[in-house]
Amino acid sequence: MRMRPAVTAVLGLAAWMACAPASGTPMRVLDLYDEPMVLTGDILARYAAGNPPDPLKMPFVPRIRSAFARADIAADPVTGANEVKLGPYTIAPTRMEDDKRGNVVVRLLNAGVSSTVTFAFDRTSGDWLITDIRYGNGETLRKLLQIPAPR
Repeated sequence: MRMRPAVTAVLGLAAWMACAPASGTPMRVLDLYDEPMVLTGDILARYAAGNPPDPLKMPFVPRIRSAFARADIAADPVTGANEVKLGPYTIAPTRMEDDKRGNVVVRLLNAGVSSTVTFAFDRTSGDWLITDIRYGNGETLRKLLQIPAPR
């Protein structure tokens, strides 16, 4: 009777080891605050693959999404550039302002020009949504869409 917890622990450890990566690299457990970084990475991966997402289907707050439906902006909403030829990029971990707001800083090369883009996220109703994108030149997505800044 006393052996049952020990057997369960050994079986659990064996199952975990079977799922562990073979390279010996430890598995990283994501937490709630990693999600903005992951969302940003998914968006940029689509750009790098030459298949940028439709802005109306991106994880924007409703006010930005509705502004896209009625606005016609010349610049790309993610890079802030008129021409998109995304090269290498690096994504920094989410920098939390508080438990519901965070920023993800991306350094990227677009059409041969190096720039920094900051994605501002808010956690609304359990989901992380983009509230603004700040480009290295001082412009923001909200300015391009003529929406007042939320913060």
